[in-house]
Amino acid sequence: MATGVRYCKLCGTQLDKPSWILREMPASAQKFVEVSPNDDSEKTDLFIHQCDNCGLVQLANDPVTYFKEVIRATAFSKEMGIFRRDQFANFVERFSLNGESGIEIGCGRGEYLKLLSERGLKMTGLEYSDRSVAQCNAEGLRVYKGFIGDETLPLQDEKFASFYMFNYLEHLPFPIQNLRDISRLLSEDGVGLIEVPNFDMIVRERMFTEFCTDHILYFTEDTLRQMLSRSGFEVLSLDAIWGEYILSATVRIRPTFPTTDFSNAKKSLESSLNSFITSYDPESIAIWGAGHQALAVIAACKLQGKIKYVIDSAPFKQDKLTPGSFIPVRAPSVLSQIPPSALLIMAGAYSEEIARTIKSDYGDAFQVAILRGMEIEEYA
Repeated sequence: MATGVRYCKLCGTQLDKPSWILREMPASAQKFVEVSPNDDSEKTDLFIHQCDNCGLVQLANDPVTYFKEVIRATAFSKEMGIFRRDQFANFVERFSLNGESGIEIGCGRGEYLKLLSERGLKMTGLEYSDRSVAQCNAEGLRVYKGFIGDETLPLQDEKFASFYMFNYLEHLPFPIQNLRDISRLLSEDGVGLIEVPNFDMIVRERMFTEFCTDHILYFTEDTLRQMLSRSGFEVLSLDAIWGEYILSATVRIRPTFPTTDFSNAKKSLESSLNSFITSYDPESIAIWGAGHQALAVIAACKLQGKIKYVIDSAPFKQDKLTPGSFIPVRAPSVLSQIPPSALLIMAGAYSEEIARTIKSDYGDAFQVAILRGMEIEEYA
């Protein structure tokens, strides 16, 4: 049953009128009864929405009570076993995971844990079903009782090189939060394999029978990419497999903003600039370029008071002061009127052309240098 205002599980947009209502469907795909009830308590209407913003198709119904558990009627067929062994072998080889740790989120009775272990992974499983956990432990598998994101989860201090989630994400009412919780269990370069039913194929084949209370989310290739990206993962590949019935995504934790690299580059440039400036008369150093890059260099490297003037060919900038650092901006003609001892060109892709022109017009009257990337190169 759908109750209250509902919001998209992917982007948070309010869900208004259902796209379709599928009437009198089973209230559960797992609850088999011995005696037929005298009422309609085992039936429900499915309120199917497509978000107007991101396009995700989803149910507005409350999740089933057992959504944390993985329930598989059978393990897998012989053909599926062969397919999975090859798939896992390729995955392990691609990311050099042999001997590394991995965790399966929602591992059921350990069917895939065994195959992943065969491929050289040191596997751990997480499962909410007491019965499944007991069976896994009895078979010597390392499986913990719990649900991803639980505060009492006994894995908080572990870091895994890889994670696996098979046909489980579509059951979760808070998928982005759960995916972010998974990322906190991974090492810095952790990778993952996530699979869900392929709604692109379901739409193409008009398989309305795929709608059920157990599945809250219905992913196309596009909406699965969006979900994974919003959850902090970079999608390395996304393919329709197993007769296109399954979407299989290979992901890794999105690389973090390289603040250390930028800080080191800033320190290096400051050092280079100071060396350049002290090699010439500090009272007559000039910079060519009042674009955003040059202004950033002047401000970040604290060149105020070390530069006599800035040259720019844009008339609206001339005879004014640079933002923040307040260095006079002059027209190019200033080079003949007040020649500098050295000119540092910061004009991006135009720097080479400007340097050639200045050398042609002024020869060796003053030293010319170019800022290339984060390096200063004297122009011969």
